[in-house]
Amino acid sequence: MGVFLLSTLRPSLLFDTIGGTMMRYVMTEEEKTAHKIASIVSDLRLDLDKVGVYLARISPMVSYNRLIVIAESAQDERDSYDRGKHQYRLF
Repeated sequence: MGVFLLSTLRPSLLFDTIGGTMMRYVMTEEEKTAHKIASIVSDLRLDLDKVGVYLARISPMVSYNRLIVIAESAQDERDSYDRGKHQYRLF
């Protein structure tokens, strides 16, 4: 059975090349974590400044640095998505 990854749609969406049917979508651990972070941060009742203060007090520097990496990666992805979305080809 010829199966390949459609990385442009979703990283873990499989497509069967012989039958031409889509297989079950499996969410990766990274996607699950991104959904959790997004749902926690989108709660408007949460004071993000206090979260930052507590994070600085109780967590090691590694946690802070990894959050910075997540934020920079999200910014780069958003910039590339917006850039590609607003570029119109003439020919």
